[in-house]
Parts: sequence; structure tokens; C-alpha cells
Amino acid sequence: MSIAVFDTNVLVYIFDTVYNSDKDKFKEVINYFLLLYYQIWIPKNVKKEFLQGKRRKKRYYRFLKRYNYLIKECPINISNKEIDIILTPEIHIGEADGLLQIQKANYYPFYSIRNNLIFVSNDKNAIKAAKKMNIEIQQFTEIQQLLREGGIII
Repeated sequence: MSIAVFDTNVLVYIFDTVYNSDKDKFKEVINYFLLLYYQIWIPKNVKKEFLQGKRRKKRYYRFLKRYNYLIKECPINISNKEIDIILTPEIHIGEADGLLQIQKANYYPFYSIRNNLIFVSNDKNAIKAAKKMNIEIQQFTEIQQLLREGGIII
């Protein structure tokens, strides 16, 4: 079973592009995510970055409530000091938080033995950092291709 940790750019795309343009297609995407992942984790700082838009706040909490069996806020605490260690001009706080969530989760047998942890992003710098940290990645463009193959074009 896989747990995906979403970066801000993926959340923004799903909400601002897919949800706003076609709510039925959004449901299809969520159903497809159910096939791909056991859970989707949203890091604390990804949530903060995402909620900067006022319209998103209400929708985000409704989204978490409606899809609580799939989408969860990250269960692992990451301190600001830990984030500061890998924060660079190229790696933003949300990306750093997501990468550290996976790295820390891999130390806990509860998560690492039962699950495959994947960082999902389209940010080239975040993907490069994930590779350096030996974190499994999945570019969102790959997911879009899988969706296309399944007849869901977003």
C-alpha cells in the first residue's frame, strides 16, 4: 500500500484547475487516487501555503471532511528547526515539510513496513532534493498520464 505526500503545486492544481472546472471529473480523480494510494498526506506547511487563498479555506476543510478515509493531515510532527536544515531558495517550506515527513516516517516501522511512502510533486527542485534524500517520487505529470490512460483527462 502506498501513502502519497502531496506538494502544494499538486493541491493547487487539483483544486484550482480540476475542481473549479469540473466537479464530476474531480470525483473521478479522487476515485482514481483510491486505486493508487492507501492515504494521501497533506503536510502542515503545504496546508498553510494552500490556505492563503480565502476561497480555498472552506473548500479544503469540506474536502478533508468528505474524503477523510483517503486524505489526512500528516501525522508526524516536523519542527521548524528540522525544516530550516533543508530549506533553500529552491526548496520552499511546504516541499521541505513534505520531504521530511517521508524521511521521518521511514524511521517508524508502523509506516515504513506496511506502506510505501511517495512524494508527489511537479516542482523540479523538490524532485531533485527528494532523489538526493533517496525518497521515492512520483511526478504529477505521471499521474496525469495514468489518468489519461484510464480515460480521465485533466
